[in-house]
Amino acid sequence: MEFARIGNNMNRQTLMRRQRKVDDLCIDCGQPSETTRCIPCRKRNSLTKIKSVRHLQVERGAEHKCIKCNGPAGARLCNMCSTKQKEWSKAARGKLVRSILSHYSNGDMCCACCGERQYLFLTLDHIEGGGTQERLALSNGKGGGRGVYLRLKREGYPVGYQVLCVNCQFGRALNHGVCPHRALAK
Repeated sequence: MEFARIGNNMNRQTLMRRQRKVDDLCIDCGQPSETTRCIPCRKRNSLTKIKSVRHLQVERGAEHKCIKCNGPAGARLCNMCSTKQKEWSKAARGKLVRSILSHYSNGDMCCACCGERQYLFLTLDHIEGGGTQERLALSNGKGGGRGVYLRLKREGYPVGYQVLCVNCQFGRALNHGVCPHRALAK
């Protein structure tokens, strides 16, 4: 049987089933059939309950098994899967923050006021204020900033934001919107 290339991420079984359907064959066993599945395959499939991934996750959680590896777990994930998940999440968050900070500092990754370049000191600032209200609105009152970063990326990096270091950010907050560096320069 010859398989036409339909897509890069299709496996052999999917291609075979599609070809069988075109050829009016049972997609499971390959016997001639007027319907998608022949009668014996229909009966077998109805008797064999195929569980969805979500159903398995709920079942494993109730049995105190890890929903990813099926190993013993006190919570949803075992220690090893939990550690991997945390590492992946931390890396993904870091990548998102770096892309946002890089964009709003024109690729320079430095404070717009004092020129600080240490990544760990850099933050995103709302030029006109209102950052707290935006963070609370986007995170359902929990106060996390990830929602702001995701929205900025999704909306194509709208204007109204700048990159400041923590010192300049807090200095602006304490000095009625003017950074102490700028106040000293006047």
